[in-house]
Amino acid sequence: MAKTHDRRNTVIVILLAVIYVIVAMSDNLKGILVPTFKDNFGVDDRGISVLLMSAMLSYAIFQFFSGLLIERLGFKRCLYMGAAIGSGSLLIIMTSRSFIQLVCGMFLLNTGMALFNVVVNSLGPILHVASTAVVMNVIHGCYSGGNGLIQFVSGKLLARNVPWPYLYGAMLVGLVIVFIILIPTPISYKAGGESEPLDRSTRRAIHRQPILYILIGAMATYLGTTYGMGNWFINYMAEMYNFGSYERGLYMTAFVLLRVVGLFTGGFIADRLGLYRSMIIYAAVAMLSLFGGTILGRHGLWLISASGLAFAVVYPGVVTTVKKVFPKGSAYAMGFILTGATLIAMLISGFMGVLNSYLDAYRSFFMLPLCMFITFLLCIVIKRHMATKPA
Repeated sequence: MAKTHDRRNTVIVILLAVIYVIVAMSDNLKGILVPTFKDNFGVDDRGISVLLMSAMLSYAIFQFFSGLLIERLGFKRCLYMGAAIGSGSLLIIMTSRSFIQLVCGMFLLNTGMALFNVVVNSLGPILHVASTAVVMNVIHGCYSGGNGLIQFVSGKLLARNVPWPYLYGAMLVGLVIVFIILIPTPISYKAGGESEPLDRSTRRAIHRQPILYILIGAMATYLGTTYGMGNWFINYMAEMYNFGSYERGLYMTAFVLLRVVGLFTGGFIADRLGLYRSMIIYAAVAMLSLFGGTILGRHGLWLISASGLAFAVVYPGVVTTVKKVFPKGSAYAMGFILTGATLIAMLISGFMGVLNSYLDAYRSFFMLPLCMFITFLLCIVIKRHMATKPA
């Protein structure tokens, strides 16, 4: 019986990993295809901004509603719903004859991906596995690994003039695989252990706990640093040091690959040192690497890339903490935290763009170690809170 249970959990972990690779495809293909969308649909940067902002807002807002849906419908039904919405939206995107149709398809796609994201981060921490820290870091490692692989493969395919809808066709195949794995897989876990939807008083009790907002702050500043690296590191190298695409790609690829290594190994280190101690150490190393690398200028770029090793543990650690702090209503709390953190992280990345315009790329880049410093401080607060919490 125990072996059967372990086998089911293994299948669920594989399913969550596949889902996170699909989410990575959704997150990355938009940026990769911006020049193609401009050419095919005859839009300028303002049109692309509308596309990207509508997609990001859909993703952020529907994470909140996803938490409510999971509490009401359960994990498996929500996975079916996310796969169905994703599949339908991909058909809209692949057959787009106008830019409006493309925007609508992207909006719906991110609705499905938001549902997937909250399911992964709510279901993963409650699986009966030997090490939750290892499982969550590996799942998040699949996302980061998927990022690097998708950028490489899609670049090669576009260079060979493969039509862009084929890339979304590959994503549709991934969703079919999710359906195939999902149908025979029993998911008996309850969201937060409830058999009934949360009542209003329980939700109010969740919102009254200060730790909810500490977790949002830690995740938001961590995600803000991550988004900042993804959106502005290449621009920083181009504007400050006039690096060509090859050199920029080299440093960015090193960051992504080292982040994957950090995520795949971070869970084992967290098991050895303790989750909250590891979160503090990783945040400190990332902050010092980013600050030192920026101070050193051109000679510090390798140190900025190396900081990728420390971009682990914090996000999975916050996700794991939600279940411990909110044993009842964990999916609702997770949806609320992800929504708040994503919106704040978007504002941080946008503010970096403003600083780039009014100051310069060098001085605005100090936003990243500053954000990670705030993450570091909030991780200390989380550790102290959990130390006083009854086991």
